[in-house]
Amino acid sequence: MRNENDCLIQLNPVKRYVTPKYPVYTQASENPELLKKLPTRWQKNAKVISCLGAMGMLTLSSCFPPFFDNKCSKCGFSHHGGSGGAPIYIVYLTEEEALALIRTKVETAGLNLDSEPPEYSVKIWNRHEIGLNLYNEEKDVGVALVRTNDTGWVWCDVGDSKEIAEEAKKEFDKLENNTTIGVFYNPEKPFGNEPSAEAKEEAEELLREQLASQVQEFILWLQAEGIIQ
Repeated sequence: MRNENDCLIQLNPVKRYVTPKYPVYTQASENPELLKKLPTRWQKNAKVISCLGAMGMLTLSSCFPPFFDNKCSKCGFSHHGGSGGAPIYIVYLTEEEALALIRTKVETAGLNLDSEPPEYSVKIWNRHEIGLNLYNEEKDVGVALVRTNDTGWVWCDVGDSKEIAEEAKKEFDKLENNTTIGVFYNPEKPFGNEPSAEAKEEAEELLREQLASQVQEFILWLQAEGIIQ
């Protein structure tokens, strides 16, 4: 090979690189004209222009005819006739935020969660392994959190966390020990496009309230069982 930079199967450092300035989804939704501008190399290509005209600019705007506009029962957005579904932006609390909220609520109720958790775990649907995140050795009480997809963009994998948490609780109850385990799921809210900062903040506040409600229910159960006062 004459030039090592021609090799497509290895990475080579470059001295200078300019990051492409593509519009983000929020900008595109506020200014659709951004998606209608053709690249310079296409502007004089008659075949490209003809094809785009016939397709109604579908490839640029990702806008599909009404007959594909079937709403998904899980995420509430259109799949556009595709087998996997449209990518949906998910707002959720980070694992650290969710665990901090759980710890604060439970410790305020009188149960310290600073012990090292035992290595209990259960496997749900042969692909989700759930273990303990927080633990109190004296009362033998553990907490497990079902995490959401950390990428932010998923292929309609919305709403499974609650079901996974319910199944995990059943599996933990089958373990041969006396540990009391509370299983919580990280709530999530889907958006069709990347939400504005204000919308994201509002969604996160709602998610905190939903998670706090789960924790409060667990605390009331612990009090009813006499585990905490």
